[in-house]
Amino acid sequence: MKKVHDVLQVVSKDADGKAELPISMLVKKFKYLPNSYKENIKRLSEETLDLIATDVFDMKNLDELKRYFVK
Repeated sequence: MKKVHDVLQVVSKDADGKAELPISMLVKKFKYLPNSYKENIKRLSEETLDLIATDVFDMKNLDELKRYFVK
């Protein structure tokens, strides 16, 4: 069984874990998330990550994520 401390260390390695929630939500909804999308999500601002976490409920397909990756 993993200790809370061990889990927190893993989560904190990724921008304080902020990207993990939207990634998990997207995987749960679409059953698959390409690694390239995961990498793009990890590079996004906290504000954009919050938007994705809210908008995921209205997304119909993964292509809708591309609008968040535009620079």
